[in-house]
Amino acid sequence: MRNKLLQICFVSLLIVSGTLSASDISNQVKKLNWNGLDVVWIEENRFPTYNLSVYYADGALSDAESRRGETEMMFNMTDIGTRRYSQKQIADALDFYGVGWSSQITHEYSTFSINGLVKDIGPTLKMVCHMLTNASYPEKILNREKNRIKNGIKSLLNSKGQL
Repeated sequence: MRNKLLQICFVSLLIVSGTLSASDISNQVKKLNWNGLDVVWIEENRFPTYNLSVYYADGALSDAESRRGETEMMFNMTDIGTRRYSQKQIADALDFYGVGWSSQITHEYSTFSINGLVKDIGPTLKMVCHMLTNASYPEKILNREKNRIKNGIKSLLNSKGQL
């Protein structure tokens, strides 16, 4: 009985703590309409890091019937290279600044997230914006990626444990 009471008190404390944190953050939420683009952010100056997520209200359902998987492949190949930088140059630059990035694609939406140190946000965002706006997808690499995805699907079908 005593252990159950302690567990209930602990859970109550977590819930109250979570509520207090949420109310503390609610006054730090800032909003801006930037040329028709809604920007929402939380500024927290205790840590020298940033985490930027870009939300696209468009996902895999928008892919044409003949081009299924195109959105996911585009995001997965963002760092493959551009007209100016090779894949190695992009990887070296992002590693130098300690940048992490990821993407997530669902049927309804897509997100692209970047995180790193605030002091390096300028060169980091320049490189990421360059990657997104000047990406090049050579036919040879596209075919290699398509084959990789097809082989992954085939191996999934052959592996009963994965189903």
